Amino acid sequence: ECFVNSSLHTTLPRSLQHAEHYLRFAVAIYGWRLISIIHPGTFRRNHGYMLDDEKAFSEYSGMAPRFILRKRFKGEVFQPAFALGVDLEGKALVLAVRGTMGAGDVLTDVVAISASFCARDGRELGRVHTGVLRAAEELLDEIRDDLRNTLARHPEMELVLCGHSLGGAVAAAVGALIKHREA
Repeated sequence: ECFVNSSLHTTLPRSLQHAEHYLRFAVAIYGWRLISIIHPGTFRRNHGYMLDDEKAFSEYSGMAPRFILRKRFKGEVFQPAFALGVDLEGKALVLAVRGTMGAGDVLTDVVAISASFCARDGRELGRVHTGVLRAAEELLDEIRDDLRNTLARHPEMELVLCGHSLGGAVAAAVGALIKHREA
């Protein structure tokens, strides 16, 4: 069952449909705790996964578990919760990164020293939150092979990076790393 009113899709411009679709991933990565607050009746009545983050993510995002390539649902310092998988509906490889939820995430947030963000050739492109950059670098190290292999096998897919709060910052930093250091 989908939690989104499908009638909205007939009235929204395509860009808003796209944003709405991937917002579901940014919410879903928070797992059963947040989803049970957002949709308490439906969540408890129709699904038996009150304590299962992967199933909650799959059901809320619409991504079947077999299409989740890599995941971590418990964040640690510089290692935010995330899911990377293939979204068949959107024809995309999606990285959803969770925002601050646990102590490890808070410690990542606290490392707020400004650091240089440099391109592969050493040019400084700007400044970045050190905790966010380190989390993005560690996450990219963890998913790099999955990204390369999946996008090489499916060049028609787009890469979608999404998240909320800390997760949005880490997702954006992963995008900057891919653009300026990986390409």
